[in-house]
Amino acid sequence: MIEQIDPQLWGFVEDHVTSFAKWDVVVFLASHPHESFTTAELAAQLARQIDEVEVALQDFAESDVLTAERSGLARTYRLVTSPDLARIVERFVAVTRSREARLEVLAHLLKSASR
Repeated sequence: MIEQIDPQLWGFVEDHVTSFAKWDVVVFLASHPHESFTTAELAAQLARQIDEVEVALQDFAESDVLTAERSGLARTYRLVTSPDLARIVERFVAVTRSREARLEVLAHLLKSASR
C-alpha cells in the first residue's frame, strides 16, 4: 500500500525507520518539532532503554534526519528543519495512523530483523 502510493515515503521507511525504537523516536519528535531532547529524556518519554534510543539517535543524526547539538555536558537531538524531510515525516506519522499502514511497516521491520 504505502510503497505503491508513495515511493518517497516508503524509501524513508526502508532507509530510516529500521527499528521499533526509531519508529517511536521519529513519531515523538514529529509531535515536538521545535523542541530538543537528550537521550535520557527521550528514553523516559518513550519508556525505552537508553542504549536502544541512543543507537536510534546516532543513526538518525548520521543520516541527517536529526540534528545533534551539545548542551553543556549533554547532547540534545531534534528533527532537522528541512521542509522536504518535515513533509515526509508528517506523511509517515499520518499514514501510520491507519491500521493497514502500521501493519505494513511492522511487517517490513520484522522481515528486516529476521535477515
